[in-house]
Amino acid sequence: MKLKKAVYIMAALVLALVLASCGADGEEKAVNEFRELMKQEQDILSQNSVLWEKVFMAADKGMTLQEDGKNYGDFLLKTIDSTKDQFTADELSLLQKEAEKVRDIENNLIALEEKYPAAAQKALDSAMGMPADGSMQTFPAFEGKDLDGNDVKSSELFSGNAVTVVNFWFTTCSPCVSELDELEALNGELAEKGGELIGINSFTLDGGEKEVAEAKDVLSKAGATYRNVYFASDGEAGRLTTSVYAYPTTYVVDRNGNIVGQPIVGAITSKKQVSFAYCEYGVDKKPHPRTDGDGRVRRYVVNPYQMVAANGRYYLICNYDKYDTLANYRIDRISGIELLDRPAKDKRQVRGLEKGLDLPRHLAEHVYMFAGESAAVEFRAKRSIIGDIIDWFGLDAVFTDVTDDELTVRVRVNRAAMLCWALQYGKYVRVTHPADLVDELAAVTDEMAKRYSTR
Repeated sequence: MKLKKAVYIMAALVLALVLASCGADGEEKAVNEFRELMKQEQDILSQNSVLWEKVFMAADKGMTLQEDGKNYGDFLLKTIDSTKDQFTADELSLLQKEAEKVRDIENNLIALEEKYPAAAQKALDSAMGMPADGSMQTFPAFEGKDLDGNDVKSSELFSGNAVTVVNFWFTTCSPCVSELDELEALNGELAEKGGELIGINSFTLDGGEKEVAEAKDVLSKAGATYRNVYFASDGEAGRLTTSVYAYPTTYVVDRNGNIVGQPIVGAITSKKQVSFAYCEYGVDKKPHPRTDGDGRVRRYVVNPYQMVAANGRYYLICNYDKYDTLANYRIDRISGIELLDRPAKDKRQVRGLEKGLDLPRHLAEHVYMFAGESAAVEFRAKRSIIGDIIDWFGLDAVFTDVTDDELTVRVRVNRAAMLCWALQYGKYVRVTHPADLVDELAAVTDEMAKRYSTR
């Protein structure tokens, strides 16, 4: 499986930097041109695949099969030159000529990108199976094994975790190997929140005995004990793996098998804006992107700051770029994610983040992860739910006027969240401040009473 990885990764790399938008005129034609150019490049690398695999296996592993922002043909020529002692004169001449052809294709791609910048992203999304309508991309179903030979089914794997972080790597990738200890620590943190990290080593696809043994050895030396899995290279999951264009790469997958967080992680790390569609479930129990009045999928451009786990769900804490306030979006409802080549807004420009993001405080105030303003809230509560109060609001909750049966609680909390929480604990809680929240709760409970009085 080294061969397929080397061939197909190279073909997809050229499109990785295209992230802007454009008008509809000529775009479909440009998408088709991108696809054709990508196919030409793929064909070039496939014609003498044995030689190309030899190039990449002998190259400096610190290069990680990633380009440096220059013409990819130049990258190939540089790589060939670094391994020229491994080839005969005829082989070296053939490789150089093919790399020069790739360089010419790259120049055509660059020119096309300048005129139709969004077309490249559409072509890349299509190559990697991304739906064109902004709906969720699903991680292909698979039945495989872990490196110890135990059966692994994707349906059981994903549904059994609140979230599954999938790390794509390969054995001779130096940056991949260098982060294995960090991934081991991350897996421990995820386990505490009902999640799991798994590795997919592209060399081990199809379960080659030698490749599996080498991967296990590398993992063992790094102290990495989290599960690594493999499956057939010719299945859909195998094709997804061989289409990964840069290593290491990490996906975030929800309970339903939807790929939800790969570009978001990169956006947070690189401090870049991200665009996505946001989904709501319909009566068909399927997620559907929100649309504008004209029926077009609504795109949200946000400044991402943090991914967090709360109430068994994963959320993106960010700023919706149209406003100056914080927003929280459920990761499992985000789709059609696009990393933008624009710097994210500095946190200090966002109301409430002037002094940075205090994550424990944020989670305590946004108990349901609603967006909107927080307020100082006071309520009387039964002593029997003190544990629940601390679970929801943390140790910063202030207790006063304690009696044998009740106490007064003061918290700072998201207003919309407090409305829901007070209704949830209505049998044990009476909000006393602020007055407008008290009035809203009274109106809601009156409406509820009317609904139930019709029985």
